[in-house]
Amino acid sequence: MVFSKFPDFIIATIKDERSYNSDLLLKVAKDCHRQGKLPMQELKAFEDFIVAAKTAADEAIMQEEDLGEVPDEFLCPITAEIMRNPVRLPTSG
Repeated sequence: MVFSKFPDFIIATIKDERSYNSDLLLKVAKDCHRQGKLPMQELKAFEDFIVAAKTAADEAIMQEEDLGEVPDEFLCPITAEIMRNPVRLPTSG
């Protein structure tokens, strides 16, 4: 779980709505613990990752609720994220 130490990895994980599920991750951690599939150090790192991901997901939900509905012109057409420093090119408009 080397990648789990990087905040960017945690953010990328929670943004993947197709596969991120905190309840499923907790179930996997419990099964690994019960069956002894991971060494304790790796299991602890996995559990820490689950907690960090859940915290980041909760913060993202709160931030989204605070922002409300964002107009489309403030969203990046490629990533659909709020633009921080938008630039309009003379050739593309």
